[in-house]
Amino acid sequence: MAARRAHLILNTDHSLGMYLKGLLGARVANRQNTERTSAALEGSALQDNMDRRFRTVRSTAYLVVVLSALWAGFGVYMQEPAVFGIATVAGLGSAIAWYMVQTSHTLIARLIWYTTGLLAVLGAVFMLHPASNAEMMFVALLGGPFMTFSLKREKPLIIGLIIGILCAWIGYRLVGHDYFGPPIFDEAFSRTYLSLPIMLTVFGIIMIEMMAFGHLTDSYS
Repeated sequence: MAARRAHLILNTDHSLGMYLKGLLGARVANRQNTERTSAALEGSALQDNMDRRFRTVRSTAYLVVVLSALWAGFGVYMQEPAVFGIATVAGLGSAIAWYMVQTSHTLIARLIWYTTGLLAVLGAVFMLHPASNAEMMFVALLGGPFMTFSLKREKPLIIGLIIGILCAWIGYRLVGHDYFGPPIFDEAFSRTYLSLPIMLTVFGIIMIEMMAFGHLTDSYS
């Protein structure tokens, strides 16, 4: 009788142990599944965020190509190769970025786009009179890194680009607009015929950037 009771107790303890082991295993498996699901959802959200940025790059690059064509036409009309050259650099860089951002080379596309944009702005501020307000194009550049690069994945790139813009801006201020020679247009012409178109160009780019920020904010709401 005592042996049967001991055997029954052992079987009960074994069954209880197996039940607890199975329950613990199920909880661990559920936790792992939850973590995998959360990771998958986070990855999907990050990818969706990057896709929105790529679409913004395409839209903004298309706008820059159109504006560059207009400025290139102005350079041809005024017979100023410098204006045509600056507009061509900006337009060509934007066209390359527009194409490459649709491929797997999205990082190179965005870096090319931003580098050619900065070169075009530097060319403009050193060749045009300050009365043209060409310096305001630096403001349009400042929002670009936050619009095209992810703070989570590409924060060092954002910091590096912002520092590059600020250094270029400060360098221009230190050496002066006539460091490489006198402006190609005088003050009166710049104020009358260049100031408003340049401000409209800056306004158009900033408007696209603000729309992009609005779309990115909606994606988190």
